[in-house]
Amino acid sequence: MKTRHFSLILMGAMLGLTLYISSCQKAQETIDTLDVNLAEDNALAADAFTDLSTIADQAYEGNDLSFKTASGFLIGGCATITKDTSSFPRLITIDFGPVNCLCVDGKYRRGKIFISYTGPYRKPGTVINITTAAYFVNDNHIMGTRTVINQGLNSDNHPYWTITVNGKIVKADSSKISFSSQRTRTMIAGFMTPHVWNDDIFLIDGSASGVSAAGISYDADISVALRKEVPCPYFVSGVVEITRYNNGPKVFTLNYGNGNCDNKALLTGPNGYTKIITLH
Repeated sequence: MKTRHFSLILMGAMLGLTLYISSCQKAQETIDTLDVNLAEDNALAADAFTDLSTIADQAYEGNDLSFKTASGFLIGGCATITKDTSSFPRLITIDFGPVNCLCVDGKYRRGKIFISYTGPYRKPGTVINITTAAYFVNDNHIMGTRTVINQGLNSDNHPYWTITVNGKIVKADSSKISFSSQRTRTMIAGFMTPHVWNDDIFLIDGSASGVSAAGISYDADISVALRKEVPCPYFVSGVVEITRYNNGPKVFTLNYGNGNCDNKALLTGPNGYTKIITLH
């Protein structure tokens, strides 16, 4: 009788432990989902606002005919480029039209981008302001201001720019992201060939902060410089350390890989768990 009673107690304890572990795993899965969504939102915002400078650079260097005929251009034949060199600051308008157009990088765009610049585009000290109007990328509404200041050459004789972003994104599913950043963009290849885009390579350092679509505030600090190769629509390498602030601070990292052009990045949590996320 005692043996049977002890067995029942043991079975009850084991069942309780199983339910507890299952409950913890479900809670962990919920945390994982929040982490993944936040990392994806940050990556989406960082990439969208980085692309604005790439597009602005190409619009300045090229012309309407070259965009329609040359291969390797990000814009391709999707946009009409208008340059007003009589105004001050100088103004460039990029109009993708009111309906989605498939660009060379595989992304659909519509709407307008405005670029104003206070002096020769490549001259140190020139300030470039980039804004948008009804501008969508893959049906995500990109809004805000990107301010770029040409800082000349660094100690390695590479041109670099300091960049401030204040923006938000209304995603295709109507959820909202806010994003701000202070970063430095260094051009390590392609500066001497301004009309060739496929050889342009940038390294990006700095920090950002924002609120994800789930309403979670976070900071994002680049611990290993992000490498942007213009032909690729995503960062090809680099590491971002992300701190989220709901339910106490939590730090995890997003690793963009080893240089291959793909839409994957590795998310690692503070307890060592990992998950591959898809970049959009």
